[in-house]
Amino acid sequence: MIDTKTRKRLRVSNIAYLVLWVLNVALIIANGPFWMILLVSVAGGYFALRDRRVVQALAKESVMPAHPDPDVQALIDGKIDITEYRLRKEKRDAV
Repeated sequence: MIDTKTRKRLRVSNIAYLVLWVLNVALIIANGPFWMILLVSVAGGYFALRDRRVVQALAKESVMPAHPDPDVQALIDGKIDITEYRLRKEKRDAV
């Protein structure tokens, strides 16, 4: 799930990217200086790619539901390895 701080950061990044994209198109149409077009493009690319991991994680989370067993989910996410999973399973089965 996404928290409010991340949601706000994504919203600001999207607005900044949109404004820079419009500015870049306006500079190209107005035949602005090349260095200015390049600078605006790099800044727009920064805002577009800054939160790429958050967006990818949200997309993956929306497509793939979580496993009901938290140990299996940790194994899928790569938070634990297979030996740790087996140790946890043996402890759980021993009870």
